[in-house]
Amino acid sequence: MKRALFLTTFVLLMSSLGWAGQIPSPAIPVCPKNQSLQYWENNFAGGCTIGTLVFSDFSDYFVTGSTFPAASDVIVTPLPNLGGGVFGFELQAGNTGWYAGAGQAVDASFNYFVGCASGNPQCAISGVTLIMGGVTTTFDGVAAVAENNLAPSGPSFAIGTFAPGGNMEDSAAFPPVTYLPNGSCPQGVPCLHPFKDIYVSGGNSGTAQILTVENLWQTTPEPASLALLGTALFGAGLLLRRRLQGDENKQ
Repeated sequence: MKRALFLTTFVLLMSSLGWAGQIPSPAIPVCPKNQSLQYWENNFAGGCTIGTLVFSDFSDYFVTGSTFPAASDVIVTPLPNLGGGVFGFELQAGNTGWYAGAGQAVDASFNYFVGCASGNPQCAISGVTLIMGGVTTTFDGVAAVAENNLAPSGPSFAIGTFAPGGNMEDSAAFPPVTYLPNGSCPQGVPCLHPFKDIYVSGGNSGTAQILTVENLWQTTPEPASLALLGTALFGAGLLLRRRLQGDENKQ
């Protein structure tokens, strides 16, 4: 009886730890708080962890337009404790964000990789959500954020937000897969290589502003982990049943 209860408790505990994102990869550092996108580009080619995920190879931040929030002005804030297996980050470009006045336009873009941390097999990515915040537009000004996957062997998705009159949030779901945790992405191996574009235009007589952009990735236990859990619980059930039958025979 005690043996069965111990086995059941142990399996449930380890599973809950894995799904809550508490099994980090020992070789990859935790992503820092309040550092610029330029800092991430220069220091985390090999990646850093947010929850059970590894974000790596932030690169090619490029801005065109009348005003320039450079990569050194964009602050990246990790979001590791959102619950429900959701992990991500927030971008904020100084105090004014991405802003364009009348006759101006700003277009900023960059790309990165996201995957599951090695050492945590209980991780598969099954969706992404894009949110733009602090959005204001006047007259004929417009604001938009778009994202798609550059990797040809990964899931095909294209999500976007638009103002005025559009949505501030968009998401995409795809079959859960344990994607590679770095930018190697061998040919034919599924991986996630998101490309993000942030655009504001004041039009002829308006203004447009985006203060923050959030990227949130949904994770779920991969099928192999669920099977392992089911097998362990089934075995614990058999042990418990045999023990109970043995006790009945002794009476």
